[in-house]
Amino acid sequence: MSQYLSGHVRLGDDLTSVVILDQTLLPNEVKYLTLRAPEEMVEAIQSLRVRGAPAIGICAGYCLAALAQQRKGLPPDRFRAELHRLSARLNASRPTAVNLSWALGRLGRRAHAMGDAAPAAVAAALREEAIAIHKEDIAMFADMGFKCFRTSIAWTRIFPLGDEAEPNEAGLAFYDRVFDCCK
Repeated sequence: MSQYLSGHVRLGDDLTSVVILDQTLLPNEVKYLTLRAPEEMVEAIQSLRVRGAPAIGICAGYCLAALAQQRKGLPPDRFRAELHRLSARLNASRPTAVNLSWALGRLGRRAHAMGDAAPAAVAAALREEAIAIHKEDIAMFADMGFKCFRTSIAWTRIFPLGDEAEPNEAGLAFYDRVFDCCK
Protein backbone atom coordinates (compact mmCIF):
# COMPACT_ATOMS: atom_id res chain seq x y z
CA MET A 1 0.00 0.00 0.00
CA SER A 2 1.62 3.21 -1.11
CA GLN A 3 -0.64 5.69 0.67
CA TYR A 4 0.80 5.79 4.17
CA LEU A 5 -1.01 8.23 6.41
CA SER A 6 1.68 8.27 9.08
CA GLY A 7 5.07 6.85 9.78
CA HIS A 8 4.40 5.46 13.24
CA VAL A 9 1.66 2.93 12.44
CA ARG A 10 0.44 1.69 9.08
CA LEU A 11 -0.78 -1.30 7.18
CA GLY A 12 2.08 -3.17 5.54
CA ASP A 13 2.52 -3.03 1.79
CA ASP A 14 1.57 -6.72 1.62
CA LEU A 15 -1.77 -5.91 3.35
CA THR A 16 -1.17 -8.86 5.72
CA SER A 17 1.04 -7.06 8.23
CA VAL A 18 1.19 -3.90 10.33
CA VAL A 19 4.32 -1.76 10.53
CA ILE A 20 4.86 0.20 13.73
CA LEU A 21 7.51 2.48 15.15
CA ASP A 22 8.65 0.79 18.37
CA GLN A 23 8.06 3.67 20.74
CA THR A 24 9.65 1.84 23.69
CA LEU A 25 13.05 2.51 22.11
CA LEU A 26 12.59 6.25 21.58
CA PRO A 27 14.45 8.60 21.74
CA ASN A 28 17.62 6.51 21.63
CA GLU A 29 16.73 4.28 18.71
CA VAL A 30 14.33 4.41 15.77
CA LYS A 31 13.23 0.91 14.90
CA TYR A 32 10.24 -0.26 12.90
CA LEU A 33 8.63 -3.63 13.55
CA THR A 34 6.53 -5.61 11.10
CA LEU A 35 3.77 -7.47 12.91
CA ARG A 36 2.26 -10.48 11.18
CA ALA A 37 1.19 -12.94 13.86
CA PRO A 38 -1.59 -12.29 16.37
CA GLU A 39 0.92 -12.88 19.18
CA GLU A 40 3.19 -10.12 17.84
CA MET A 41 0.27 -7.73 17.57
CA VAL A 42 -0.97 -8.45 21.09
CA GLU A 43 2.54 -8.09 22.50
CA ALA A 44 3.07 -4.75 20.73
CA ILE A 45 -0.13 -3.36 22.24
CA GLN A 46 0.49 -4.81 25.71
CA SER A 47 4.06 -3.59 25.95
CA LEU A 48 3.17 -0.12 24.63
CA ARG A 49 5.31 -0.36 21.55
CA VAL A 50 2.42 1.71 20.17
CA ARG A 51 1.55 4.59 22.49
CA GLY A 52 -1.29 7.02 22.76
CA ALA A 53 -4.98 6.16 22.73
CA PRO A 54 -5.61 7.15 19.09
CA ALA A 55 -2.53 5.27 17.85
CA ILE A 56 -3.53 2.14 19.77
CA GLY A 57 -6.99 2.24 18.17
CA ILE A 58 -5.54 2.79 14.71
CA CYS A 59 -3.06 -0.05 15.26
CA ALA A 60 -5.83 -2.41 16.41
CA GLY A 61 -7.88 -1.61 13.31
CA TYR A 62 -4.94 -2.29 11.05
CA CYS A 63 -4.13 -5.49 12.96
CA LEU A 64 -7.62 -6.91 12.49
CA ALA A 65 -7.65 -5.87 8.83
CA ALA A 66 -4.27 -7.56 8.24
CA LEU A 67 -5.40 -10.74 10.01
CA ALA A 68 -8.59 -10.78 7.94
CA GLN A 69 -6.53 -10.47 4.76
CA GLN A 70 -4.37 -13.41 5.88
CA ARG A 71 -7.47 -15.55 6.40
CA LYS A 72 -9.61 -14.52 3.42
CA GLY A 73 -9.20 -17.99 1.86
CA LEU A 74 -11.04 -19.69 4.72
CA PRO A 75 -14.62 -20.91 4.34
CA PRO A 76 -17.02 -18.07 5.27
CA ASP A 77 -18.23 -19.53 8.59
CA ARG A 78 -14.70 -20.29 9.74
CA PHE A 79 -13.50 -16.85 8.55
CA ARG A 80 -16.18 -15.09 10.63
CA ALA A 81 -15.40 -17.22 13.69
CA GLU A 82 -11.70 -16.41 13.32
CA LEU A 83 -12.43 -12.68 13.00
CA HIS A 84 -14.48 -12.78 16.18
CA ARG A 85 -11.78 -14.75 18.05
CA LEU A 86 -8.94 -12.51 16.87
CA SER A 87 -10.86 -9.33 17.65
CA ALA A 88 -11.51 -10.58 21.19
CA ARG A 89 -7.84 -11.50 21.57
CA LEU A 90 -6.67 -8.06 20.41
CA ASN A 91 -9.24 -6.38 22.64
CA ALA A 92 -8.03 -8.34 25.68
CA SER A 93 -4.47 -7.07 25.11
CA ARG A 94 -5.39 -3.76 26.81
CA PRO A 95 -8.86 -4.08 28.33
CA THR A 96 -8.96 -0.44 29.49
CA ALA A 97 -7.93 1.05 26.12
CA VAL A 98 -11.13 2.71 24.95
CA ASN A 99 -9.88 3.52 21.43
CA LEU A 100 -8.77 -0.07 20.96
CA SER A 101 -12.18 -1.57 21.80
CA TRP A 102 -13.96 1.18 19.87
CA ALA A 103 -11.93 0.55 16.68
CA LEU A 104 -12.33 -3.22 16.91
CA GLY A 105 -16.06 -2.78 17.53
CA ARG A 106 -16.37 -0.55 14.49
CA LEU A 107 -14.62 -3.10 12.27
CA GLY A 108 -16.73 -5.86 13.78
CA ARG A 109 -19.94 -3.97 12.98
CA ARG A 110 -18.75 -3.41 9.42
CA ALA A 111 -18.08 -7.14 8.98
CA HIS A 112 -21.43 -8.04 10.57
CA ALA A 113 -23.30 -5.62 8.30
CA MET A 114 -21.91 -7.45 5.27
CA GLY A 115 -23.87 -10.55 6.17
CA ASP A 116 -22.82 -13.51 4.06
CA ALA A 117 -20.37 -11.60 1.86
CA ALA A 118 -17.28 -13.48 0.70
CA PRO A 119 -14.31 -13.36 3.10
CA ALA A 120 -12.21 -11.48 0.52
CA ALA A 121 -14.87 -8.76 0.33
CA VAL A 122 -15.04 -8.53 4.12
CA ALA A 123 -11.24 -8.31 4.35
CA ALA A 124 -11.23 -5.46 1.82
CA ALA A 125 -14.01 -3.67 3.71
CA LEU A 126 -12.13 -3.98 7.00
CA ARG A 127 -9.04 -2.52 5.36
CA GLU A 128 -11.11 0.43 4.10
CA GLU A 129 -12.61 0.91 7.56
CA ALA A 130 -9.21 0.85 9.29
CA ILE A 131 -7.88 3.44 6.84
CA ALA A 132 -11.00 5.56 7.40
CA ILE A 133 -10.40 5.49 11.17
CA HIS A 134 -6.84 6.69 10.59
CA LYS A 135 -7.95 9.50 8.27
CA GLU A 136 -10.71 10.56 10.67
CA ASP A 137 -8.23 10.75 13.52
CA ILE A 138 -6.02 13.09 11.51
CA ALA A 139 -9.06 15.19 10.54
CA MET A 140 -10.09 15.52 14.20
CA PHE A 141 -7.05 17.68 14.82
CA ALA A 142 -8.45 20.32 12.49
CA ASP A 143 -11.95 19.95 13.93
CA MET A 144 -10.56 20.61 17.40
CA GLY A 145 -9.06 23.84 16.17
CA PHE A 146 -5.41 22.89 16.23
CA LYS A 147 -3.52 25.44 14.17
CA CYS A 148 -0.23 23.62 14.10
CA PHE A 149 1.00 20.14 13.46
CA ARG A 150 4.35 19.03 14.71
CA THR A 151 6.15 16.40 12.76
CA SER A 152 9.64 15.64 11.70
CA ILE A 153 10.90 14.68 8.29
CA ALA A 154 12.54 11.29 8.10
CA TRP A 155 15.23 12.12 5.60
CA THR A 156 15.84 8.41 5.07
CA ARG A 157 12.36 8.28 3.52
CA ILE A 158 13.39 10.97 1.00
CA PHE A 159 17.03 9.92 0.50
CA PRO A 160 17.05 6.22 1.53
CA LEU A 161 20.72 5.61 0.77
CA GLY A 162 21.90 9.06 1.77
CA ASP A 163 23.80 9.73 -1.43
CA GLU A 164 21.08 10.06 -4.06
CA ALA A 165 21.21 13.01 -6.44
CA GLU A 166 17.40 13.11 -6.65
CA PRO A 167 14.85 12.57 -3.88
CA ASN A 168 12.81 9.39 -3.63
CA GLU A 169 9.43 10.19 -5.24
CA ALA A 170 7.60 7.76 -2.95
CA GLY A 171 9.05 9.54 0.08
CA LEU A 172 7.97 12.93 -1.22
CA ALA A 173 4.52 11.54 -1.99
CA PHE A 174 4.27 10.28 1.60
CA TYR A 175 4.76 13.77 3.00
CA ASP A 176 2.39 15.23 0.40
CA ARG A 177 -0.30 12.91 1.74
CA VAL A 178 0.47 13.77 5.36
CA PHE A 179 0.25 17.48 4.66
CA ASP A 180 -2.86 17.06 2.48
CA CYS A 181 -4.60 15.45 5.46
CA CYS A 182 -3.78 18.56 7.51
CA LYS A 183 -5.44 21.05 5.17
